[in-house]
Amino acid sequence: PFGRRLLRWWVTRPLVNAADIEGRLDAVDDLLGPASGILDLGHKLRKLPDLERKITRIHAHSLASQAQGVAEAATAQKKGVKELISCIDGFSEADRLRQHLTEAGSAAKSPLIRRLLARLPNLSAPLNDLSSRFDLQAARAAAAQKGDSQLSLHEGTDEAWDQAQGNMQAAEADLQEYIFAEKKRTGCVRMKFSE
Repeated sequence: PFGRRLLRWWVTRPLVNAADIEGRLDAVDDLLGPASGILDLGHKLRKLPDLERKITRIHAHSLASQAQGVAEAATAQKKGVKELISCIDGFSEADRLRQHLTEAGSAAKSPLIRRLLARLPNLSAPLNDLSSRFDLQAARAAAAQKGDSQLSLHEGTDEAWDQAQGNMQAAEADLQEYIFAEKKRTGCVRMKFSE
């Protein structure tokens, strides 16, 4: 569980072991201490999206694009790309928050706080890998300007993708040459290809 669901789970199943209760009270003292920045933490946590639900939506859009016709699949894929970008941004924000908490938590006296901070996953490497492979900035810009999202690989990331892109460009160049020749042969200057 995450967020509200986790809080509800904690409230409905309280601790009964005295050592665990004391450990939690020590953690609360650390969090409410003058240098804890708990108010800032609460504000940052509210900005985080529900990543579990976002991942579920991405999967649902993927399934929808497989089960529907071409037009509906394209729409589902665009929605899925928007959700994926939003999810990546959420994980990036969560990793920045983890870094902030790790720095702030180094002064914590509570073993519970130190243990919890040590268990937070470092997402920097996977996020950097995604950023190095995909053009996330272009996808964000396209989504913001025209509401159309496409996620494309950076050149040199995948040999098969690069070859397919090269083949498409060569085919488009061949089509342009063909239409130019047909315009010249028929004398029709308004001739064009349509999708």
